[in-house]
Amino acid sequence: MKVISEERTVNCPPPTSDAARRLGIDLGGTNMQAALVDERSAILARTWRPTRAHEGSEAVLGRIEEAVREVCGKAGCDLNGIPAVGIVSPGGIDHASGVVLDAPNLGWTDLPLRELLQSRLGRPVVVENDVNGAVWGEYMATRQENAAARDLLGVWVGTGVGGGLILNGALHHGPLSTAGEIGQTVFAPHEPTGLRTVEDHASRTGYSRFIRQQLDSFPDSVLRAAVDAETGVVPAPELQRAWMGGDQLARRTIDRMTAALGVAIANTVTLLAVDRVVIGGGVTEAMGEPFLDAIRAVFGENVFPARGRSCSLRMTQLEADAGLIGAALLARAEGGP
Repeated sequence: MKVISEERTVNCPPPTSDAARRLGIDLGGTNMQAALVDERSAILARTWRPTRAHEGSEAVLGRIEEAVREVCGKAGCDLNGIPAVGIVSPGGIDHASGVVLDAPNLGWTDLPLRELLQSRLGRPVVVENDVNGAVWGEYMATRQENAAARDLLGVWVGTGVGGGLILNGALHHGPLSTAGEIGQTVFAPHEPTGLRTVEDHASRTGYSRFIRQQLDSFPDSVLRAAVDAETGVVPAPELQRAWMGGDQLARRTIDRMTAALGVAIANTVTLLAVDRVVIGGGVTEAMGEPFLDAIRAVFGENVFPARGRSCSLRMTQLEADAGLIGAALLARAEGGP
């Protein structure tokens, strides 16, 4: 999760009452954000903290509570007057029960997040997957532009690749609760484990592994100096600069990423016939429009039927705030008027 600094807090005229406000929490494996959002979806106050998941769930929940109370203090509002709180979390989520089924980067399995937070905050809590929350935020941000648009596929490219799906104006979870996980779809079925899925090819983790494996074949690549000595990760801005500079290994890496993403999106649009796709996440934002253009080209070659090429593929509008605003909007949609 990319953290927006305190200096970018948006100060807006206060809404009519605390009852018009909602709290949103974006919980990531590295950092968490909390914000108070008004009835116009504007951020009134925000704060962030390191997650420190290695300290255990109780410590993380304590920091979430601290962040929520700090945001209320900044905005001069009473937590007890806020109708609901929304939180988005990485991993598999049972939305109906508010249980985090499996979040490897938090070390959580079957954690009853909704129940635990409601006990701490004394407010109704809505729990959702982080990418679902971001896609909901994007969907609601565009409602005024096109109120008739009721379907949206979201694809978020960062440390991993996640997805979210809105059908007929509602988040689609499916009977098994985990619909939309486009990053886990198999792109290269004949490859060994670790090289089979869209996430293996297109995520920051996946492309960094590919670059490390290919460095001996590209001894002059500028990406050699970009590999972090401790983590082995190549930051997306470094990859973007190398790509724009014509580095051959960067080009091969981007071709591999955009092929996986373009084919996966084409398959999903072919299956569901949705007409809008939003692409976000830290990697996407760093790569910019040329990256999206490359995905569009692969998409157009593979979608069926030909009219599927009219599907709109666009960049995120809310960028790093998508999950945060989406969490608050989900609290509004499910936690009261």
